[in-house]
Amino acid sequence: MISIAQPHFRNLLLEKEMKISSFEASLMKNIKFYMMIFVSFDCLLKDFARLWIVGQREKMN
Repeated sequence: MISIAQPHFRNLLLEKEMKISSFEASLMKNIKFYMMIFVSFDCLLKDFARLWIVGQREKMN
């Protein structure tokens, strides 16, 4: 019978867990990067919208 307590199988489980953790870390890094881009783009759009509104108000006066 195979037991998890055997060193070889324990090492395989740890290796698999480390790969999953590495993948999760990479995924989180990518998510943070794309969120940063999205927030920057959102702020940029809001700034353009504010400038456009100010420009429209000045045209009316």
